[in-house]
Amino acid sequence: MASWLEKLGLQRTRPQKEGLKDFCLELCPDNRIASFMITDHTPRSGNPFIRFVKEAARKAVLEEARGIPDNLLLFYAGIRKEELPPVSGLQEKEPRQAWRFIIENGGITDGNSVPLRRAAYLEAHGVETDRRNLEGLEHSPGYKDFVAYETARERTLQGRSARFLVTAVKTDQGVRVFNRGLHGPRHLHEYLQEIADNFYSPCGKGPGTLSIFRIETSSKRLMEMSRQPGRSFPASQPGLEVFGSYRPVASFDLSPTAANLDRFVTAGSLELSRRNLDIMTLQDIAEKGYAHLALEEPFRYRREFASVEKELGRLSREKELHPDFPLGERMAELRETSRKIAAALLAREGVRTGMPRSETRYADRISRMLESPADIPRAADTGKKRKQPSSKRKHAEGRQVKL
Repeated sequence: MASWLEKLGLQRTRPQKEGLKDFCLELCPDNRIASFMITDHTPRSGNPFIRFVKEAARKAVLEEARGIPDNLLLFYAGIRKEELPPVSGLQEKEPRQAWRFIIENGGITDGNSVPLRRAAYLEAHGVETDRRNLEGLEHSPGYKDFVAYETARERTLQGRSARFLVTAVKTDQGVRVFNRGLHGPRHLHEYLQEIADNFYSPCGKGPGTLSIFRIETSSKRLMEMSRQPGRSFPASQPGLEVFGSYRPVASFDLSPTAANLDRFVTAGSLELSRRNLDIMTLQDIAEKGYAHLALEEPFRYRREFASVEKELGRLSREKELHPDFPLGERMAELRETSRKIAAALLAREGVRTGMPRSETRYADRISRMLESPADIPRAADTGKKRKQPSSKRKHAEGRQVKL
């Protein structure tokens, strides 16, 4: 309180600051004391409770394999040293002196307590531990799923039945099961990202179809499988037969086409690697020819198409000087040349070819070079009937799927 209030005699009597302590403790559901910290009461040196919360959260994350208990972290500031319960009493199986202290000092309120699970969740996701973020978890679906999983795991260890959410990813190589625990969603995302990064793997090495299932279950077998996120189980593994009664929430064709990769990456909120972007460009060139060489962004294989680009520039100048120049015929030749170069590069990279033709959102972003409606070769120029421009691809197939 301000010094002028002291002069007016309005400041209530307080104990001398010398000897005051701050008391932090971790209370278990069975009312045991899991840990505690006693420090000098020095407000200007920072809040000791935040340090205690972060340390407890880090420890819980490191020991996540044992489960995150539903403990409460409590804080009592400015306590007389003689009022604190003895240290030996805090370590008892029934720390009655600590219970009495809690009751006599205001009990447990929202203002002096933090659930350990909230602090651990923020720590695991790299989010700053402060009051705003802690309270914000109240409306977090991911946090609620995490709490439900931890509660189910506790009940299962006690021999009781409990339901929890699991996500299963089924490919031609097997089934992986992921829980909604502290690290489960991250393991799932990393697995899907690995598949995306290796989307253009050599023939025969990648899965052809991927299906994602999400169910609520009380299966102890599935809970145990979900704790081994790096392991693929055969579809005949006992416990996995339950998925035969469910439809997948999402399915993906993993045939190595740009359209399939675009849909998979978009739906899973995944990253598109530089190599995959270059392969997608090669596939576009192999399908449509020179039209995709107007990219301003880096392209790994631009050197291989240098002669084509040089010829394109020469033809453009010829067209400007001689309006009757037979541009269509020469452009058709360049188109076929660039297609052959792209096909050879794809073969060198081990990418399967001969996949169905399809428009892609990526191709739509690439401008056509030196080509106007008047310059597009007619059917007589190419020997083939020119297809009408396809309509813009709808994004329904690439809609966001909450994974």
